[in-house]
Amino acid sequence: MTIKLDIKDKKILQQLDKNSRQSFAKIGKKVGLSKNVVQYRVKELERKNVIQSYYTIINVAKLGFTYTRVYFNFHSLTKENYKQMVDDFKAMPNLNWLGAGEGEWEFAAVFLTKNINEMSEIYRQIIDKYSKYIVDKDISPAIRLHIFDQNYAYFGKESSFVVVSGNSEIEKLDEKDLKIIEALQQSPKIKILELSQKVHLTPKIVSSRIKRLILEKFILGFRYQLNHKILGYDYCHIYFVLQNLTKQKRLHFIEYLKSIKNIFYITEGLGKYDIECEFMVQSQNELHSIISNIEDKFPDLIRTYKSALIYEVYKAF
Repeated sequence: MTIKLDIKDKKILQQLDKNSRQSFAKIGKKVGLSKNVVQYRVKELERKNVIQSYYTIINVAKLGFTYTRVYFNFHSLTKENYKQMVDDFKAMPNLNWLGAGEGEWEFAAVFLTKNINEMSEIYRQIIDKYSKYIVDKDISPAIRLHIFDQNYAYFGKESSFVVVSGNSEIEKLDEKDLKIIEALQQSPKIKILELSQKVHLTPKIVSSRIKRLILEKFILGFRYQLNHKILGYDYCHIYFVLQNLTKQKRLHFIEYLKSIKNIFYITEGLGKYDIECEFMVQSQNELHSIISNIEDKFPDLIRTYKSALIYEVYKAF
């Protein structure tokens, strides 16, 4: 069963996507509703599971961390073994995202690690335990992530985005800043007073530090997880292998992808695929149209592409 959003809910959701920590009163002023009406509608969206959760976008690359994607196809894996494997993955402390799909890959995981040795140890543990079931596998560190808002579900206009990337030098924060970031990751909507008590600073200082962390792009945003299924959308990944590639051509390709209203993520990576895109679509015809338009625009740049429909997300953010 799908749910249709009215214009008021769409406006509220768009504001929450811009900053899920802003008050109901602030949202109300922006969308022309009272604080109480906004609060009621948000609670209803949460109750109906349109809003699944809230999360903080941290620029982990500036802190020296790397996202690494790992993909698998399996054979002879029983339902019991599959369930156990999902539980094993979910128990891994470095796991950031976990999903199952149909198409190029059946199973994909994203890990957040400090260095290649840490990632290597995780990868070896997986291979040692499940190698007898693995038909194919691939591993790809992400060097830059473009994270878009969920405007595809609101008004169909071009989405805004933030970029997770760093430089060759790791930027250090003091212990208090790191504790603030950790608290906001664990509880994105935590009140300033409660947060100040956790980190043993005054509310004024905590607010000031959060503003600085945002200004310096350690914190990139506060958003919520939208239940795309309940709104009638499918979650698709497209993996591009490019050729005749130059820096300028890559930038041009990415700029075009950014203009597609259904875009949700763009990942620039190392490994088998040069660019991985994530889209929300309402039909396979819509996905085909998106791919066809990209191919027509860049016939000499795209060597090949693969796709996958993500039908289950076991862990996100």
